[in-house]
Amino acid sequence: MVVAALGIPCHATAFMLRYFGLAPNLPLCFLTVIGWVAMVTGQSVVLWTRLHLVVYDERKIRWVLILIIFNACLVQIPESVLFVLCNLGNPAPYIDVFNIYKRIEIIGFTIQESIIASLLLWEAFHSLKPTVAIKPAQGRIIFRDLIFLVALVVLFDSVLIALEYTKKFEIETICKPFVYSIKLKVEFTVLNELLAFTRMRACSCSP
Repeated sequence: MVVAALGIPCHATAFMLRYFGLAPNLPLCFLTVIGWVAMVTGQSVVLWTRLHLVVYDERKIRWVLILIIFNACLVQIPESVLFVLCNLGNPAPYIDVFNIYKRIEIIGFTIQESIIASLLLWEAFHSLKPTVAIKPAQGRIIFRDLIFLVALVVLFDSVLIALEYTKKFEIETICKPFVYSIKLKVEFTVLNELLAFTRMRACSCSP
């Protein structure tokens, strides 16, 4: 959670300094990459760390972790390397591949986050039935908030995809920290509610 949160101002600050030419470009490129990795992969890890609250099949949790590592290694790291290479002074050999990787990356992370959030909702619906039967009001709130979380992830990521494919680079880069900061705040709130709900004991519950 801390890493994901720190990645947001790191990425935003690096972009602003690069955009206005207030610091050397290359160090800011590395800072941008660090912030991007922390912000995006960190957010998926935040969701993954809470899967155990409702997912009792360790294989599913393990496969989600493999998905996160796969995307980081095969998509995010190559895209980050290409980003740095494009800023070394001669971007021509790399720019076309970089633009392709950017589009693959944003779609890949949209799918990844949607899968994790949807799995969280699906498993919560099935595994929390006994507690929801005892605390129906709180259960409805939890499911409402989880549905909102899934919808928010899909909506915001769709906006970023639209900006990427319409080549609105500046708007997209400005929106990314804003989008991920809102998603992280919502995830933090909803996942804490889920944690509290899963810790309820039947003996202390009343309708």
